[in-house]
Amino acid sequence: MNQRDSLRETMRQFRLKASVLSRASGVQERQISLFLSGKDIRSDTLLKLVVAADKIAPGARTYFCSQLAGEPLADTNWRALISTASVSDIEEVMKALTDRWTCLSRSEEISQTTDRDLVSLSA
Repeated sequence: MNQRDSLRETMRQFRLKASVLSRASGVQERQISLFLSGKDIRSDTLLKLVVAADKIAPGARTYFCSQLAGEPLADTNWRALISTASVSDIEEVMKALTDRWTCLSRSEEISQTTDRDLVSLSA
């Protein structure tokens, strides 16, 4: 998969909107849109987008790289891992899940706020 499709798929998988990615990366939303539509961007700009995506949604960078390499992440037997995990491992996983939930919630709140702002501006 190419860089454009890998970023698009990563954004879809992690429910990342261009507006949120723009704010987190410092890359203009229009530039993100143009890239997703076929215009090339510099490699350092793409790196900013991928790093920002991973800050918003931990795991996004790994997912992007797996898509780019054409090697999907291996399926994991979560039940087996959990059944053999130590207390400290479980605590670490719970914290990671909480962080991920917080990121998704924040991303959704930002998106809803932006949508409301756009509606109020057009009224």
